[in-house]
Amino acid sequence: RLVNDDGVRLESGVVATGDVEIGGRLGVGTGDPEGRAEIRDDSAQETGLTVRNWRAGTNTRPFLQLLGLTSANQGARALLRLVTGADAGGNDGSNDAGLQVVVSSGGAGALRTAVTVQHDGDVGVGTTAPLGKLHVSGADSRRNPLVISSSSPGLYLHDTETSNGNLRYASFAIEADGSKLFMGARPAAQAATMGVGSRQLTLTDAGNVGVGDTAPSQKLV
Repeated sequence: RLVNDDGVRLESGVVATGDVEIGGRLGVGTGDPEGRAEIRDDSAQETGLTVRNWRAGTNTRPFLQLLGLTSANQGARALLRLVTGADAGGNDGSNDAGLQVVVSSGGAGALRTAVTVQHDGDVGVGTTAPLGKLHVSGADSRRNPLVISSSSPGLYLHDTETSNGNLRYASFAIEADGSKLFMGARPAAQAATMGVGSRQLTLTDAGNVGVGDTAPSQKLV
């Protein structure tokens, strides 16, 4: 047993075979930790904290967990969890890894996976098996839609196929501005330049449609 009211400084390796309780702040690599615990290592450009689970014969899932309370004293938690192999959309025979954000939800505080990043970079929101680069499951056009918000929100479909080092095809944009919805194109030579291109199809909030006209005054111009 080691008791010291002024704190303890360990300058050599320590092996603990039982539980360790720290009543003050813990600093690893620093004598003045910020918060309850701080790990500092300036010896290299990249450093970090490792949680390892190498249980043989399984797709292991090491995680970091955050626990908290609501204002009604209901427990809540969130996990940042590693998934491996087939669980990461990959192969159990390779080093494929993915990442999940898991949160508690509902009166019982059941865990659900909110966001999944698979080994190939595919992202799933509300699904653990995304079918493309971004897969949002559970979106509803009226009650729970996918929202893109700004003063002039838009969606850009950028065709990145090249020929002789140059973009080969035009790209297309869908944008909302001034109570109008526009669809237009950017030629290949300008496809990588934001803020250019043409608005070729217009739909107003009154239902007027313009083809080549950005201010249609009739149902179809």
